[in-house]
Amino acid sequence: MEKVKEKVSCKDIITVDTQNKQKNGRVKYVDIARGIAIISMVMGHTIQGLSHEIVYSFHMPLFIILSGMFYKERNFKETIKNIFFKLILPYVICTLVVEVLTCKYMALMGYYIIDWLRQISFSVLKWGNKFSIENVTSLSALWFMPMLAGVRLIFRYLKKASKGDSVKLIFLVALISYLGYVLGINGYLFPFSIDVSMFCVAFYYIGYILRQNERLDKILKNKKILLIISAIWIIAIVYNGFDLGGRRYTNGAFLILTSTCGTIMILKISQLIEKYLKYLGDAFAWYGKNSMFILAFHYIESKIFNYSGFYTSDNIRKSQVQVFSLKILIITTGVLILNWFKKLNNYFEMNKQNKKVKNIRAIISNFICSFCNIVV
Repeated sequence: MEKVKEKVSCKDIITVDTQNKQKNGRVKYVDIARGIAIISMVMGHTIQGLSHEIVYSFHMPLFIILSGMFYKERNFKETIKNIFFKLILPYVICTLVVEVLTCKYMALMGYYIIDWLRQISFSVLKWGNKFSIENVTSLSALWFMPMLAGVRLIFRYLKKASKGDSVKLIFLVALISYLGYVLGINGYLFPFSIDVSMFCVAFYYIGYILRQNERLDKILKNKKILLIISAIWIIAIVYNGFDLGGRRYTNGAFLILTSTCGTIMILKISQLIEKYLKYLGDAFAWYGKNSMFILAFHYIESKIFNYSGFYTSDNIRKSQVQVFSLKILIITTGVLILNWFKKLNNYFEMNKQNKKVKNIRAIISNFICSFCNIVV
């Protein structure tokens, strides 16, 4: 009994029932929620209207709140290492890949590399009226990676500054979040979206406290509380206007409440999907596990492919749905190929002493190098 309790109640995971845990230690309904959010992100970038408002009411806050739930105490060196390999390195590689693939002539490669260096140096989605940096290409969906890195660093610093005092931590989080809000609505949009990171530290803190004392589990089991939360979320969809990247913070701090309600409802829906719709749950969970890869491939495909030929004035909604379906197909294919390469590499590593495996690895490496030379 003691072993089961220790396994379920690890510090870096949400306290959940044992049936919700998978063999690899992941929580399936949380992965399902991530999957819903990442697919919704692609849909929000493609389809306008009510679906767009629904998506923007929860999708980015959900990732930040879940990140807060999985907060783990680390020293500064470990924190930086974790952020670098999980957020910053993929962000740098994706932007570089796009610059190389969109360069039509080798003679212009120098210009494209300079553009890439500007991108990773400033990480802008858009610039406000208070700042203006010329010739910096927008990062579109990829802006989220350095922004989330900023949230994690800010929260770690605030937690350390509070010295274990929960009241002091609440005060510091509220103060920094309010400063980020003021900066954003007044057009002071900082590099790496630091102003958004400041505002979103409140979401991260909410995730952090939801995992404590089984708070999330209790909320998800309480039908009366869920009814109130769903009502708040519906009102928010109708009356709120929310866009983190665009700094559209309609109704101010009320957004933090409504987006949290949206996140909790998505988690509840995910639990129901896991229980009653196994195959759909498995599909969403797969997307959830690969959410960062999907974000990266979404950025790459949005920069490389031109979808203008799919849009017609006759039925714009049908065109948007077609483009969304095509995007999901491209992104899914890219992630499947990437996962296949990862499994292949793991196989080679496990059998690296085998001469036959060495020869196969050499053949594949030579093929990839030859293909790259032909493309370039």
